[in-house]
Amino acid sequence: NGVKRIYQSVCNTIAKYNGRPVKQKDDSILASFDSVTKAVLCTEESKSLVDGGLNGMHINIKIGLSAGVPVNEKPAIFEDTVKMSKY
Repeated sequence: NGVKRIYQSVCNTIAKYNGRPVKQKDDSILASFDSVTKAVLCTEESKSLVDGGLNGMHINIKIGLSAGVPVNEKPAIFEDTVKMSKY
C-alpha cells in the first residue's frame, strides 16, 4: 500500500537525520531532534517524499516544527512543545 510505504520512508528519513520517534500513531509521527537544522532538513525531505510518492493519490499532510525543553512544570514530556507544533 502506498501510504504505508510513504510512512516507512518518512520513518527512515527521521533516522537518517538522527531523529528519534517519540510517539507514533497510524496517522502521525512525533519525532525529536538534537539539531534544528536536521529537523528542518528532515521535514523538507519528508514533504518531498509525500508529494512525489503516491502515484497520483492525493494525501493531505501537516508538518509542524517547534522547539522546547523536554521537562517543565507540565505533567507530560514536551507537552508545550507538542501543542505548539500542532498549531
